[in-house]
Amino acid sequence: MNDEFDDLDLDDFETGTAPRISSVRTSSIAPSAQQRKDAVDNLTRAWRNEKVSPEILPFELSAVSVLESAVRERTEQLQRGGKADWTLQMQSWYQQDCDRIKFLLNSYRRSRIFKIQKWFLHLAANKDAAKATLSKGEFEFLEKYRNLRLGHLHATVLSHLPSRYRTLGSDSLVSSSSSSAKAAGQDQEDQNADKLLAQGPSRHKFVIIRVIEDIGMILLKGMDEEVSLQKGFSYIITYGAIAELVKEKRVELI
Repeated sequence: MNDEFDDLDLDDFETGTAPRISSVRTSSIAPSAQQRKDAVDNLTRAWRNEKVSPEILPFELSAVSVLESAVRERTEQLQRGGKADWTLQMQSWYQQDCDRIKFLLNSYRRSRIFKIQKWFLHLAANKDAAKATLSKGEFEFLEKYRNLRLGHLHATVLSHLPSRYRTLGSDSLVSSSSSSAKAAGQDQEDQNADKLLAQGPSRHKFVIIRVIEDIGMILLKGMDEEVSLQKGFSYIITYGAIAELVKEKRVELI
């Protein structure tokens, strides 16, 4: 197996020219050092965006896959004691690189799990959108978490109330009954309460953005005003006005 670290010496580390992680395999062909660097940059930006964005953003599958493979392969090498020409100091550097990437991956996952737990009713009520946004593992977590939370609510509270108060709009999220049948048996007040339970995050929150590429004039929804977004500039703006630009990676949240 070819390894780009074979020809490195200490000068490479001192000058900062050594690659940060080892060969990564997401397919039969290992991605280049530039692809791995791009994966780190993309996931770092995605993590920052996720921490600031009021809604959960699309999962960065490509970057996560590349970095997970990189960490797994390098960890296996370190567990075998590394290569014959590796010094203890070099092994320590490689281990630190693995730890930094693991921190990035875990921090990214934690920020998303927090939002799934916070908005589980909203996400579960919009399954198609959730499937397009979450990873397979995250969607499975959403399903299990929803069932546990609603099951606990029924067991500890709703089952002890008079029957007329036991209905919960989000029951449709765990019941096989059709939503139309549920709505037919509820009055308007109940339906309004049900919508409130499954409300999603507010897109009216003000955020600070940095423009990655020139966008030009955009219309601020609800304000009938236009603003010009220029590359390299930062702006304070409502999230709803630039939500799609964040997902298109034309602006980033800071």
